[in-house]
Amino acid sequence: MMCNRAAPTVEGWDQHTLERRRTHWQRSGFSLEADTRVAEDDAGRIVGYAALNTPAPPSSRVRGDLYVDPAHEFSSLARTLLDWIHERARELALATPAGARMIVTHHVLAQDTQRRDLCLSAGYALAHHSLRMRTDLDEVPPSHVPQGITFRTVSPKRDLPVVSRIVQEAFRHHHGFVRRSLADDVARYEQWLADDPRLDPDVWHLACAEKDAVGVCLGTTRYSGDKKQTYVYTLGVRDAWRGQGIGQALLLHAFAVFRVRGNQHVDLDVDTANLTGALRLYKTVGMRTRWQIDEYEKRLYS
Repeated sequence: MMCNRAAPTVEGWDQHTLERRRTHWQRSGFSLEADTRVAEDDAGRIVGYAALNTPAPPSSRVRGDLYVDPAHEFSSLARTLLDWIHERARELALATPAGARMIVTHHVLAQDTQRRDLCLSAGYALAHHSLRMRTDLDEVPPSHVPQGITFRTVSPKRDLPVVSRIVQEAFRHHHGFVRRSLADDVARYEQWLADDPRLDPDVWHLACAEKDAVGVCLGTTRYSGDKKQTYVYTLGVRDAWRGQGIGQALLLHAFAVFRVRGNQHVDLDVDTANLTGALRLYKTVGMRTRWQIDEYEKRLYS
């Protein structure tokens, strides 16, 4: 795929597949006609691709993606695709409750100077860093489960409101957080489960203190075509229960389940500015940084 040729050359980078791209195009709220553009050369070969990724409403943040075939001159075509992303974002801004402002973001590998320079030249500002981390499951330390804490698997039919409440509380200070009503957030999870075949709710776990759920870990064994790889989307603990080792115990419980299934390593992404000590926790359980993603933002007005 052209996107793979244009993607960063870094060990372990997630490869684009037609199946994953189709999943992206077919998700609810995405319009292939309105939200993507391709560029072709004189021979009809695709040499550029752009998309605008819109999260579940309500949100005034959208993420742009663009790729230019490395055999083609980057700067002029990339800027044309970026200009289209801005125009599409302005169209969406008119439909938001605010009706006037849209924040466009781009995720750029730290060593990708071409994309960094493109964003900066177009008026973007560096806003945020995140790290992709990994550990091998045969290197995981033993777990200590705090007294009175038990774990159980999430039931998507019954537990999505509980998952929503924990995640909304645990991530409310996270960069880019969007506050949603319980009904809207549950609907978002339901749509996510319906749209994305990579999700695996059999490895979604709750930490419970008696009957109350106090922590959640959402993982998957289907994140990539590599059956050895697993991924953790979310780990969160309610405020009143932090500092007791519940997050670490819940994460190690998820790792143990992955290992029983025959998986060999687990990845996750962490906000370097996280206020809850997540980065320190992940280092404690043996996770190592694979690469850094820098997020650039630009505010647009309709």
